Amino acid sequence: MKYIKTLVGALFAIALLLSVTAVSAVDLSTNAAAVGPWTFALSGGGSSAINNDKLNNSTVGLNLELGHTGKLLLPIEGGIRQGISYSDVTDSSWALSTKAYLDPRLFRIGNLQSDAGVNIGAAYGDQPLKWTAAPEADLRFYLKKDVNLFGRIEAPFDLNAANDTFGRFENKLSYTIGLQVLF
Repeated sequence: MKYIKTLVGALFAIALLLSVTAVSAVDLSTNAAAVGPWTFALSGGGSSAINNDKLNNSTVGLNLELGHTGKLLLPIEGGIRQGISYSDVTDSSWALSTKAYLDPRLFRIGNLQSDAGVNIGAAYGDQPLKWTAAPEADLRFYLKKDVNLFGRIEAPFDLNAANDTFGRFENKLSYTIGLQVLF
């Protein structure tokens, strides 16, 4: 049963990625290609558990992301993030994560842009496989037309069906700061 859940989750993540690619390639008003540039980002970040009104049990990490921009009804970006992190939550441990994301643009005023969307993925490594989904929001400041600095915050939910509380908020916030290049 455990392998079936893992397989279903992996297939869902692949389907999400393929749908993001297909959606970003179609402009509904003209049925013409509305594909924007590719994106590549390098970022660092972490998360802090929220316990008894205090932040403790921290995690720090590094992320690489490859995405693509396009337009559905709003400008949208989707792609894959690969991360590595170190945690001191229970014992010292290393973890890898792979997430698919989809972020529609909320607004762009001058060099400032905000996106909000979702991500879904898995964490693995020194820990058991763990599936999560999270709403996320980011704020970008464009240094040039194709280079921006960004900050992102997300609130992950645990999707492991083995837990009695499927979809439970993890009582932590994850934050990321990075540099993105469009090409």
